[in-house]
Amino acid sequence: MNMIMDGYNLRARLSPAFLVFLPVIFGLIAWVPNIKTVAEPVTGVAVSAGVLFILAYVARDAGKKAERRLIREWGGFLPSVLMLRHRDTGIDKVTKGRYHANLQRVIEGINLPSPQEEERDPSAADEQYLSCCKFLLRSTRDEKKFPLVKEENMNYGFRRNLYGLLPYGFACSLLGLVLSGLKLYRDLNGGKPIDALTLCCLGACLLSLLVWICVVNKAFVRSGADAYALRLLESIEDL
Repeated sequence: MNMIMDGYNLRARLSPAFLVFLPVIFGLIAWVPNIKTVAEPVTGVAVSAGVLFILAYVARDAGKKAERRLIREWGGFLPSVLMLRHRDTGIDKVTKGRYHANLQRVIEGINLPSPQEEERDPSAADEQYLSCCKFLLRSTRDEKKFPLVKEENMNYGFRRNLYGLLPYGFACSLLGLVLSGLKLYRDLNGGKPIDALTLCCLGACLLSLLVWICVVNKAFVRSGADAYALRLLESIEDL
């Protein structure tokens, strides 16, 4: 349980899974306002049965699967590798030159290519850049020394996993919207006054649906990936 409750798992894995099911919860609340009393013992059993572990790994696997598709679209590598390329403009040339020099200083056996060498053999150059990024990942695990790297890693993991869960999030938001809408329709059809709780649940499900449609997309993930890549590469100067 301690492992599942650490910062990365809570934000990057459990939070996206929770956001997927939240609209369904709102839909159920519209029908059963006192669901909290029923849900508490059920939640306790669910936690004891390891449901949190399952949700965390479902979110991770969905995010990793989406990441593999995105990497192919990005050029075969994560942004941290791409930004080390001479031909990439994500980092200015002066800063990139300094990063290259520092990487060659701290990593034994690395001889990063010049722009001309990269142009002649881009695949070999990418292998060198990938090796550098693997070194950085291993070298920045100290959360106290590299807090910004950890923060952006969690942000990227959250965005990636949320995008991986997009089909489920859309379906659950639609289901919650239908449940809340049916409750509102039943009340209106039965001559009952409009219930504020039902309206709130309906609004929350509609908002959730709009977020899945308008916010959670490839650009949403790429923005987080770029921010993480920049923080990871900045750490070179602290090694």
